[in-house]
Amino acid sequence: MDKNYTSQECPKCGHINKKKLSERKHNCSNCNYQENRDVAAAKVIKNRGLVAVGRTVKEKRTACAEVSEGVKMEQESLWRW
Repeated sequence: MDKNYTSQECPKCGHINKKKLSERKHNCSNCNYQENRDVAAAKVIKNRGLVAVGRTVKEKRTACAEVSEGVKMEQESLWRW
């Protein structure tokens, strides 16, 4: 799994957008996804790890929390939230 440039990649669409370290918000110029830079990078790491093992996580959002359950999906489906 490649750990490099996780804060440059959009966790939603995979677009690469170079940022300075001082930029603390991820704003994707391709799909307009916005997130805290560290949270977005963590989602990219999660996606890459799941691709590496051939699995992804389908997230269900509830009023109180996110619940995740493992399912098989195609790699391009990873970028859809």
